[in-house]
Amino acid sequence: MTREELARRLLDRAYLEGDFVLPSGRRSCYYLDKYRFETDPVLLAGLGRELAGLVREHASGAEGGEGAEA
Repeated sequence: MTREELARRLLDRAYLEGDFVLPSGRRSCYYLDKYRFETDPVLLAGLGRELAGLVREHASGAEGGEGAEA
């Protein structure tokens, strides 16, 4: 699944529009319902692969790369 396909599937599955009261008490006209994508194994696997790739990318830069602490 491409990144674009993953994004489309996430929006189709979990993006909601309406009037939502957030835990902070603020209101929002949209909401990303994590429970809706947690129950979709294909979507969850795709998100896991994307996140793992981002972690690898950022972790390799932290090992003596630019911005690494001495």
